[in-house]
Amino acid sequence: MNLCKKCISLTDNENQICDECREAMKIDNFNEAFDFSLDSSFYHEFESFIKSQKKVLYAYSGGQDSTVVLYLLKELCKKYHTELKIFTIDNGYKGKRTWNNINRVIKHLNLEDNYIVYDIKDEIVTDPFLTDKFGKGNTVLETYAICFMENILPCGKICNTIMDNKYKEILKKEELEYLITGGDTLKITDNHFSIYWTKKNGITIVRGGAAFRISKNIGKDLIKKYNIPWENPRYEGYDTDCLLPGSIFAGKNEGIKEITPLEMIEKYPVVYEYLKERSRMQVIDRETAINNMHELEINNYTGYIETKNIVSKALTRRLKKDV
Repeated sequence: MNLCKKCISLTDNENQICDECREAMKIDNFNEAFDFSLDSSFYHEFESFIKSQKKVLYAYSGGQDSTVVLYLLKELCKKYHTELKIFTIDNGYKGKRTWNNINRVIKHLNLEDNYIVYDIKDEIVTDPFLTDKFGKGNTVLETYAICFMENILPCGKICNTIMDNKYKEILKKEELEYLITGGDTLKITDNHFSIYWTKKNGITIVRGGAAFRISKNIGKDLIKKYNIPWENPRYEGYDTDCLLPGSIFAGKNEGIKEITPLEMIEKYPVVYEYLKERSRMQVIDRETAINNMHELEINNYTGYIETKNIVSKALTRRLKKDV
């Protein structure tokens, strides 16, 4: 087995191009997907969308991509006199450094009046997928705490289920059809790469990072260029706003960073898929993705202890509730 020349998939194909990349190359606008300029058709499509809306809603996570998109989105909304409303969902695991970033950025951009936090930590999880997996009666905070204790990486279906259900509720409240996020990859719809992504629960996401054509390296450069007061919290875990992934890696792998690609695929398939997609679409450069397949991004000591303290409090409350 070899690594695909286009991404980091393992493949035994003679030309060393994996089946997924070969299928991607058949998509109608495949070549356009690698235009990372603001002359791209994806940016112009997004610009037209903003121009057509009286009000747009943005989910701000506080991570690098999300922060850069917020800066650019503010300017675009200002240009077309579109009202911008912003929110952050607090699931209890963003960490102090992420909240410091969020508060600094919102203040720096003078968006305090446009911004709200939805605290879902104590909301009871009722989705059948999650109650079947973790039992009934758990709060959001407790659900993630169980993930930490059982070394289950919530990124992917678990977290998406929680967040998408809340997104749907917020969109209904705001009487809006679309939600803009910092998502950095294009999605495939009807054999076409698109900035729009309709989820299983019916909501439509507009991928802001993909629309503004932001790769990881471009994002870093724009933070510096525009003097945005955002600092990497160093929580690692292929994430720049959440404590959990890097902390779970630290616990499950006993603090050891080294890992083989086969171990990565077996233990953390969601990370493998993340790296495959982003290296294929050049959001992450291939060399970085290869390195990520050999070395886990483990949370720093301060972040790990912060995570353990949050988990401990959540599970203590859960035990008292069960008595």
